[in-house]
Amino acid sequence: MEYNIYKNRRNYGGSPAYLNPLGFLAGNLATLVVGGSGIFAGDMMTVQELRKILSKHHVDTSFYSLMEHRPMVGEVYTALDKADGGYRVRTIERLQTIEEKHFEDEAAACRYVLKELAYDYPELKAYLN
Repeated sequence: MEYNIYKNRRNYGGSPAYLNPLGFLAGNLATLVVGGSGIFAGDMMTVQELRKILSKHHVDTSFYSLMEHRPMVGEVYTALDKADGGYRVRTIERLQTIEEKHFEDEAAACRYVLKELAYDYPELKAYLN
């Protein structure tokens, strides 16, 4: 039986480590999920990967705050931070929270931030599943 060989760049950087998708990955589904381009890794997106995406697309930093405590980023911005054992995404207008959502995992919170910023930067929709 012949297998396709895939490179898992997220876990191995630029190394020549290859994985057999039917053999190794069948027994390790988490590796299957996180494999990818190195900038976006499917359902396992992290805040660090989100920063890279926003930087790559030159998203104005006054539109968001990621795990930072800045007094005022912009007049209206989206803020992501840790809260109550999970993650919180808030829309803040003139220092007042006008919307707040809680997420159990980092990937869901990052996807929500992308969705919110995609209103002003439609090219970000390419990263949403």
